[in-house]
Amino acid sequence: MGGQKLSARGEERSEVFVAFNGEIAKASVKSVDLLPDPATGKVRLLVLKPSTTSDKVTFSFADPADSTTKVFDLKTPVVLIGASAVELLPASPAKLWLKNAGSEAVVVEILIGRDPAP
Repeated sequence: MGGQKLSARGEERSEVFVAFNGEIAKASVKSVDLLPDPATGKVRLLVLKPSTTSDKVTFSFADPADSTTKVFDLKTPVVLIGASAVELLPASPAKLWLKNAGSEAVVVEILIGRDPAP
């Protein structure tokens, strides 16, 4: 099997903790605090891993009930590593919203790393 390959190395200094590892009931919305105190640092790593692939599971950084909120599909794992990648997020996101519009519960694992210095 041929194809393109890309190799990258580096170090990302973070204080890492698991923010959420649980079930989102069918047809429900759950909010998760990403940082205990947004003033204590910035997100440098964000990994979202759903237990199943479904176009019914989404995430956002504001209440998805608000029509102006940008909502992202969570069909596959999402991995953002480093300052450049997490700049795609809103400035210092303090909360993450997970929405399951499906007919079965979904488990989502979230791993967050934050810069230890504000």
